Amino acid sequence: MDQKVASLFGEFCRLKTQVNGPDVHMRMALTALQDMQLSPREALWGLGVYTTFCSVPPGVSVWARWRDPAQVLSSSERFYSWVDEHWAGLPIRTQRRPVRSRRKLVTCIEGMASWCMTHGGTMFSSSDLSTMSYEEAWASVDQSVKYYGRYAIIKLLEAFRRAGYSQFEAPNIRPAGAWSPRKMLAYLYPERAETLR
Repeated sequence: MDQKVASLFGEFCRLKTQVNGPDVHMRMALTALQDMQLSPREALWGLGVYTTFCSVPPGVSVWARWRDPAQVLSSSERFYSWVDEHWAGLPIRTQRRPVRSRRKLVTCIEGMASWCMTHGGTMFSSSDLSTMSYEEAWASVDQSVKYYGRYAIIKLLEAFRRAGYSQFEAPNIRPAGAWSPRKMLAYLYPERAETLR
């Protein structure tokens, strides 16, 4: 890679993480969760709600009112009414376009609540998330949580890893479901673009 391009790309990445992007929010969410004594299910739920928005303020708003995923599942109509009432105060990041309607947001959060109920209580047992590979955990979320998508699943699994709840590491640079990382690699290494095509 050209040294000037590499330098500019590195500078762009450094500045991007300082001013925008959900990784700044993730550090804040993880710091807040570390100060609380949470059960595995509560921690999973908190991280799941946060990554639904990829933003701390709306995630905290939902999590503060609906602390247990069982509440969401047992009070579906009340939960929808609450989201409807607070919709204007629940900003959704651009990256989370799939949940930009009330109904889709509620469906997504209900899916996350169900997933947390299934996996949260046994998170540290030998029979569940602690023994899953990255791909298995990915498939579990992808099949259970509608409107989550690749971006949110990457953030969720990374949040679990950073919080110390799993050892998940992406096995390669290709997000699950993508067929090839070659296009981006060709941008990063133009001298090898011909080989990568």
